[in-house]
Amino acid sequence: MGTIAATLLPSILAGTGGNVARNLAIGGTILSTIGQLQQAKAAQANAGFQAAQYEARANEERASAQRAAIEERRQKELAVSRARAVGAASGGGIDLSLLGDIEEDGELRAAAALYEGEERAKGMTNQAAAARFDGQNAKRAGMIGAAGTILKGGSSYFENYGGASGTAAKGGGGGGPGGTILNGSTSFYKKYG
Repeated sequence: MGTIAATLLPSILAGTGGNVARNLAIGGTILSTIGQLQQAKAAQANAGFQAAQYEARANEERASAQRAAIEERRQKELAVSRARAVGAASGGGIDLSLLGDIEEDGELRAAAALYEGEERAKGMTNQAAAARFDGQNAKRAGMIGAAGTILKGGSSYFENYGGASGTAAKGGGGGGPGGTILNGSTSFYKKYG
């Protein structure tokens, strides 16, 4: 934006009398519009960054759930191994019903860990989508605000400077006969100064 301002400044200040005030009004409208557009772009970029962070956390949740499921299955295998060892050592044999219960419980715990992780990941993914939606809304609002600034600036210009005639509608005209620089910009100053 600094480059744009540096480029526009000589053009804005060029001219004499009422031209300077008119050019300043136009330049102010242009810079305000550019600022609103850049603010909208920054808000959208920020929302995109937040969305990427949520998506990264969603992937971390899935990975964590997978590690938890692996640990549950490892614990199940240890319990099955111990049950076999105790049954063999006692001489009473292996209780297949007990082994089935241990297997079932271990798989249920592993599946629950995966489900919980996936649900947390879905929450993060939904937050990412909401952040992107907010970014799109911010961009849209910035563009509407910029359009409003252009319309307001154009309206003010025509109100104060009489549009196509090039002379001020109020107070005579720029530095010509019957007017001064201040006369041409009096209403502008009262309105915005």
